[in-house]
Amino acid sequence: MKKRFKVCRVLAAAGNEAGVSAIKNALRSVMSREEYSVSQAFTISQVRQKITPYSEADPMDILVLKLPLEDESGIEQILDMAGKNRHLQTVLMVRRDAYEQTAYRCRNSQILVLSLPVQAQILAEAVRFMMAVSRGMAERDEEVMRLRKKLSEVGYITKAKCLLIQYREMSEDEAHYYLEREAMDRCVAKIEIALEIIRAVEAQRAV
Repeated sequence: MKKRFKVCRVLAAAGNEAGVSAIKNALRSVMSREEYSVSQAFTISQVRQKITPYSEADPMDILVLKLPLEDESGIEQILDMAGKNRHLQTVLMVRRDAYEQTAYRCRNSQILVLSLPVQAQILAEAVRFMMAVSRGMAERDEEVMRLRKKLSEVGYITKAKCLLIQYREMSEDEAHYYLEREAMDRCVAKIEIALEIIRAVEAQRAV
C-alpha cells in the first residue's frame, strides 16, 4: 500500500505577481495539486505573518522566496526566520552578483540558494529536494515521538511492577504476569493497568 504523505504547505514569495506565478508553475511540475497547498506573499512582513506563530499546529513546510521583495528585504531577516523555524525548508533565489555572498552566509542554515535567472526545471528540482528533506524530518520526528512514548510506557510499567513487588509481595515474574493478565482480561493496554496501580499506591500514600 502506498504511503500517503500529509499535504505540504508552501509559501511562494516574490516582489511581484510574475515571480509568484513562476514559483507556482514550478510547484505544479513537482507535485500533484492534492499533495500541497500554496500561499503567497510579496513583502517580508507578509512572509513573517504566514510563517509565524512558531507554535502553529500546522506550520509552513517550505518557503520559496525570490528576492527582492516589495520592501527590499535583506538576507538577515530570512536567516532569522530560518533559525527560529527548524522545520522550515527554504529555497532562496537571488541576483547573480549576490549569489556567492548569500550562499556563504546561508551555508549553516536550511536554506538552498539559487542564482537568478533560474530555469523552471532547476527550481522544480530544488523544491522536490526540499520536499524530500521536509518529509524526512517529519518522519524522523514521528519516530522520535514514538520512541519517547514507548520509553515512557516502559518506565511506567516497570514502576508498576516494582510497586507490586513491594506492596503485594509478588515476584518479578508474578508482577509481569499480573499486568499482562489484567490487560488481556479487561481488553486494555498494559500501560493502563500500570497507571491504575501507580495511582492507587500514590492515593494510599497520601492518606
